[in-house]
Amino acid sequence: MKILAPLEAMSAGTPYAESFHSVLQRLAATHNVSFTRLLTFIKAINETSTRARVFDLAGSLMGTGAGARGLVATYHELSGAPDLTGHTLQYLANVISPRATWAFTPSQRWCPICINPDKAEGYGQFAHMLRQVHSCRLHNMRLRSLCPECDRPQSYIASIALHPLCSHCRAPLWTKSSDGAALSRYDAWAEGQLYELVGYLSDRDRAKPSGTWLVDAADTLRQLGDEAIARFQGRDSSQAKLLRRQPKYGYTLPILLWLAATHSTNLVDIILRPREVLSGVFPQLAPVRRQGERRYVSPAEGWKILEELARRLIDQKRDVWLPALSTLSPLLGFEGLYARNRELTLRYNKARAQQVRGAIALECDRRFVLLALEGLSIKKVKHYALERILSRKQRELPAVHQVMVARAAEITRAGIGMLVVIPSQQLQVCRSSAWRASRR
Repeated sequence: MKILAPLEAMSAGTPYAESFHSVLQRLAATHNVSFTRLLTFIKAINETSTRARVFDLAGSLMGTGAGARGLVATYHELSGAPDLTGHTLQYLANVISPRATWAFTPSQRWCPICINPDKAEGYGQFAHMLRQVHSCRLHNMRLRSLCPECDRPQSYIASIALHPLCSHCRAPLWTKSSDGAALSRYDAWAEGQLYELVGYLSDRDRAKPSGTWLVDAADTLRQLGDEAIARFQGRDSSQAKLLRRQPKYGYTLPILLWLAATHSTNLVDIILRPREVLSGVFPQLAPVRRQGERRYVSPAEGWKILEELARRLIDQKRDVWLPALSTLSPLLGFEGLYARNRELTLRYNKARAQQVRGAIALECDRRFVLLALEGLSIKKVKHYALERILSRKQRELPAVHQVMVARAAEITRAGIGMLVVIPSQQLQVCRSSAWRASRR
């Protein structure tokens, strides 16, 4: 007996395929019940536990574990709808570890155009749930994760695609939009690979990975890990160490993306033909790499750069503007200078207190960030603290202070030896702590 509506996933076989999570949300709206009630009915969440309802819900519905596989089968049995396995990560169960729930974002993200009632697509894209996807390729818009009014995240219980209102303050979530995210070359490439992966998984006509993928590729991956330890350094070396540890259930998406980058191939080919595209040695090619982007800086080195920069600014305090450390630190990506060098922090704050305060100080910090970012569009900034600074009201600034701010920005760029950019991953901060601090 079929008791659920047989809904089909939208845009199947394309990079913009609908997620199984979105299908269930549309199903709840079709039956005029809440999303929570529907999940309870199909045993997706525990009815007696309120906190467990939203914990790891994306991984439970979309991951590679047995729970997600059972939910897809249950919906197929109760509705007679086509199999929706391709709108989850189930086909990668023998490639990616069941702990791949970390592949999903902890809260929902959305494209302002996709959820706009006047231009809405009416469904949530599968790719938008993946951590390494930062923009909507359909509309070239940066994905948002916080309400534009109350700065709170939206849990996966909220039906954003159908009811694009904040679950806390009921403000519309489509009011603020921005251009595509400012990504490094590697991150932009990885994002494109994940969109391609979504199109591959949701295409029923394409062959799916072998059930013995991990066994077939085990020797090749171990050999690659042994070679990479001596050949690579930094992040690449850490990825190689993970290759040498043969997992029992599978790898993670970042490791597979790294393999595709170092072999100048794509993620889908590694999943379909691991023996053919993964040779026993790293090819002598020019792969898609992080070279040419901001170099990796260790925390110890980053703090030294920050300390040296603070000293240089203090020495020229009569000629330059001293930005707040809470403004300077996010630009470099290393915070917590007070805990590391309390004496220098107190000295810096004392020198800053001798300069102007109030609205002029806030405007100086805002212009300092603009100049330090070298004309990068405000809409492309990924750091929460910098977004708060750049969103301040613009004020008139005396010419003397404009010169001081310009000198401070020039010293900052010279201090780190390169133009300041915003890496998509390194400079993201914990939203909850920043939000609480802003509300104190």
